[in-house]
Amino acid sequence: MTQFDYVAVFISIVMGLSVTHILHGFGATIQERHEGRTWWVHAVWAVNILHYQLSVWWAFFVWNQLDEWSYGLFLFLIGYTVVLYLLAAVIYPRDLAPGFDLRAHFLENRVWFFGLLLLTAPLDVVETSLKAEAGLRPMPDGYFVYVGILTSVVLVCLVRRDPRVLAVGGTIWLAIDLYYNATALGALGGLF
Repeated sequence: MTQFDYVAVFISIVMGLSVTHILHGFGATIQERHEGRTWWVHAVWAVNILHYQLSVWWAFFVWNQLDEWSYGLFLFLIGYTVVLYLLAAVIYPRDLAPGFDLRAHFLENRVWFFGLLLLTAPLDVVETSLKAEAGLRPMPDGYFVYVGILTSVVLVCLVRRDPRVLAVGGTIWLAIDLYYNATALGALGGLF
């Protein structure tokens, strides 16, 4: 087992739990749709987090080219994945009881959610820069514009409780994230 394999197992477990939590939330929402109150804005942000987590998990594989690992790098990457897990835990409660109101839940947890999401920007910049410095992958084209736009959206959603702002912000985040992953990272290159 290589050092990467050893690190990847732990990170994959944390990321897998994160993705599972969101998928469980989607499933519970479908099952309780007649008993509870859903909100499309919450669903958009949950999709955003799911896609972001999958993108980070996919991009993590580049680290397999690193020959020598440090404990500091290991802790940093684990810390990043822990923040991603906490986003999943905040976007959906552990259980959706009948009559649960996802709109109220999202608005009540908005500061925690967007605060954690804001924390992902510097974590991602450091992680992406470390990959570039190690010669594993060059800095992607448009990366800092992408991070800047997403960070701006998060900041606005953090300070404004207005549901319309959260709706527009979630839609912008989704469009920018999908566009960036499809173009700058070439995510769709192998599909067509």
